[in-house]
Amino acid sequence: MPRWSPRGDWIAVFSNRGGANQLQLWRIRPDGSGLQQLTNLESVGIATWSPDGSRIAVSSAYGEKTFLFDPNRPWQEQRPQELPAPEAALGKLIVTSWSPDSEQLAFQTGFNEGGSRTRLGIATLTLKSGTYQKLADYGEWPAWLGDSRRLLIVSKGKDFFVIDSQSTKKRGRKIFSVERDNIGPPRMTRDGRGIYFTRRTTEADIWVVDLRQDAK
Repeated sequence: MPRWSPRGDWIAVFSNRGGANQLQLWRIRPDGSGLQQLTNLESVGIATWSPDGSRIAVSSAYGEKTFLFDPNRPWQEQRPQELPAPEAALGKLIVTSWSPDSEQLAFQTGFNEGGSRTRLGIATLTLKSGTYQKLADYGEWPAWLGDSRRLLIVSKGKDFFVIDSQSTKKRGRKIFSVERDNIGPPRMTRDGRGIYFTRRTTEADIWVVDLRQDAK
């Protein structure tokens, strides 16, 4: 889940390369230089940059907590801001996108744990008020569109929907669908006019074996 900084000068990724079987957030230059460990938490996962690149939001690996911190200062020289916990009904949250106006975060509610996915859906957090809002009971990998109002999400690995966070109707509008492939997670281009994402297809051959001993 690499995430480019807004100016394009860094890429943030999570990795266990630091040892202790823990995932931490790292950043690296696009040319492969400047590798740095950014976090020293129990274990982290997906991260997202603020629009001006001055902060990063990162959730713990299983969604128990989300932190904001300054990627340009050493970890030991700062005090990461822990975001307020959501109400129990929302469950555990994984942050995936920071709105272009800097005012909201988007979360996936639900994750793989022991092969099962629980509390699947989409939620947002208004940073100023600390208020969470449940937007949908389906979907994952939300990404803000340029208007800081609508979100692009993927559903069941087959469909892209756009949800209006300010509308009373939260079902969303389907904009793209596939049959064979598995698509996502989607991200927006900088100008907000395009989407890029992965498409995964599993294919195989079928063989027939003759089990007779005298077969040639």
